[in-house]
Amino acid sequence: MFLYFLIVILMLGVTSCAPKGITPSPYPTQKPMPRGDFPVEPVEKQPSVEEPKPRMIASLQLTQQAQSLIESRQADGAIRILEKAVALDPLNGRNYYYLSEAWLIKENTEQAASFNELASIHLSSDEKWRQRIANQKQRIKEQADLIKTE
Repeated sequence: MFLYFLIVILMLGVTSCAPKGITPSPYPTQKPMPRGDFPVEPVEKQPSVEEPKPRMIASLQLTQQAQSLIESRQADGAIRILEKAVALDPLNGRNYYYLSEAWLIKENTEQAASFNELASIHLSSDEKWRQRIANQKQRIKEQADLIKTE
């Protein structure tokens, strides 16, 4: 009897260690891609030509208005317009350049220098603008020196 008891215990132990059967997943599985002898042509990426966004266009229009005001030495109006232009497109470095010009007209060299620095950051990749910014920086320095001597 002990022998039968021992055999039953061993049988239960052996069957409980058996691996469980694999149950199919309730989710559909992806089939592997067929491999063929056909060549796969790479998809050529076209250079992204972004159309100007409405905010950028509006910012450029405001910049042009401000340029006219700066040419007629109306710094306060130009500053107001350029602040709106910066709010629409903060990456347009020309807005900072013209803000610097407007502050230069008002003889506020600290503000002019700050905006000149921002313009140099945003327009660093454009050689023409880098030269204009360098010239503006020199004019700011000259005006600051002139103000100190007065």
